[in-house]
Amino acid sequence: SSIWDINEIQRLARKYKVTPLAFATRLLILGRMNPASYRNWKDSWNEYLDQHPAKKGGIATPAERSLNRNGLTYTTLVIDALNMERITPVSASKYLNVSYPYVEDLRLHIAFGEPLPTYRRQGE
Repeated sequence: SSIWDINEIQRLARKYKVTPLAFATRLLILGRMNPASYRNWKDSWNEYLDQHPAKKGGIATPAERSLNRNGLTYTTLVIDALNMERITPVSASKYLNVSYPYVEDLRLHIAFGEPLPTYRRQGE
C-alpha cells in the first residue's frame, strides 16, 4: 500500500530477474501495492518506457555471427554448394563453423531473403 517508485521497482526486478511490470503486478497480487497505486505506477511506467525506448542491437545469433565472421561471399558459396548437393549439411556446418539448425537459417536467408532470427530483449 505504500508508494513505489520506478527506480525501486527496477532495482528489485533486476534482483529477482523479472521485468518491472511483472514485479509490480506481483506486489499487487500479494497485497503490497493497492490497485490505485498499481494503476498510477503502471501509468508512470508507460511514460517512462515512452521516454526511454529499448536499445537496438543486442546479442548476435549464431547465424549472424557466422555470416559476419565468414562474409557474405564465402557463406553464399557454401550454401550454394549445399543447395546443389555438392556438399553435405555436416560439411556445410563445418565450413561455416556453426551447427546445422543455423545453416538452415543461413540457407533461408540467402535463398529467399528471409531475415535472420534475432534474440529479443525483455523490457526493463
